[in-house]
Amino acid sequence: MIHEYNHRFDCLLESLPLALCIFSDETTQEIAKINSSFYTLFGYTQKDIPTSKDWLTHAYPDRAYRKQAESEWQKSLRYLSSTQTRPPPLETRVTCKNGTSKNISWGFASANETYYAYAFDFTEQKKTAETLALHQARLEQEVLDRTKELRQIVNVMAGRENRMMELKRTISQLCEQLTQAGITPQDLPAEENTPLIKSSKARS
Repeated sequence: MIHEYNHRFDCLLESLPLALCIFSDETTQEIAKINSSFYTLFGYTQKDIPTSKDWLTHAYPDRAYRKQAESEWQKSLRYLSSTQTRPPPLETRVTCKNGTSKNISWGFASANETYYAYAFDFTEQKKTAETLALHQARLEQEVLDRTKELRQIVNVMAGRENRMMELKRTISQLCEQLTQAGITPQDLPAEENTPLIKSSKARS
């Protein structure tokens, strides 16, 4: 009866689309089993990672990052053991057996002094989010650049308008001065009779 139950349990684990790793206990953290989804996701067999230490060494080859990941793993397991509730998801970047890296969100659960770690691969979602963020940053920069160009154009147009207004004021002042001097526009020489125009016609 027990053998049949274990067989059914193993079949259930193998049929799960979720990458699953089972620890025999919290202290030794020997890996009792990994399912086929775990192997498919990471490429490691149970012989490659008989204990959590072996798993951490393979999954996190960089020593500094491995130390950080191990600390987070232990924290999650302690939380699970002390509260009997699932800890918050743990996100790490795992190095697979073929050398590629994957962004993984880890969940943890326990039952009868057996600990389970299950993995969600969100590598593609992260890449998509990063691509969208980069695209948004580029669009925002383009908007800033176009806004700057428009401001420059507006400033130029405003400068021209100011110069036109200044020119109108100058002309108005000249007309006022001429009027005060008793000179009307009719008293001014025609354009073609001015010295500059005459000189130009003589040269031609």
